Amino acid sequence: MKVNVVKGFYRDIKLATELLKKRIGEEELIGANIGFLYYPYWLINFEVKANMALGVSKTYDGVYLMVDGLTCFVGYTSKPDLESEELDDERILSLKVLEDRALSGAEEYLKKTFQRLKRLTMLKEMEITPVEKRVIYKQFWLVKLPDKKNKRVWLLLDSVSGSTQFVVPSDIGMEVS
Repeated sequence: MKVNVVKGFYRDIKLATELLKKRIGEEELIGANIGFLYYPYWLINFEVKANMALGVSKTYDGVYLMVDGLTCFVGYTSKPDLESEELDDERILSLKVLEDRALSGAEEYLKKTFQRLKRLTMLKEMEITPVEKRVIYKQFWLVKLPDKKNKRVWLLLDSVSGSTQFVVPSDIGMEVS
């Protein structure tokens, strides 16, 4: 399947492994299984026109939000560097959040947070216009660490930011044995 993927510094297995060694230690990786998956997001670009008291208005172009394609969690982002790639369907998590829900969630988030983010005083109203919306995918490394005291431990590594988080695979929409 051909999709838009966020470019990331840690998409290379060698760089990802080196980062993991720094984060959790080389000994912890002995016997680990490392695989990867692609996680879906909605990327929505908005234009926001802020109308304030005394007839002052300001337009903000390129207000980007990412909406988690499984949970509908929303957050601000900069415009990501994307590339089109052919991906193996088995490595792609299925998009669960439909376009209408992603758009309404992003608009609600803007209404609640934009005024504070931009420090807009005496705001009367905001006109929120979606300019572009698309589904994008971000690569994550899924690391199954060796069993310790009969505990299965998994680590998720973000290929863009390099952040790590311990997870239960079913929490991210995947069943792994």
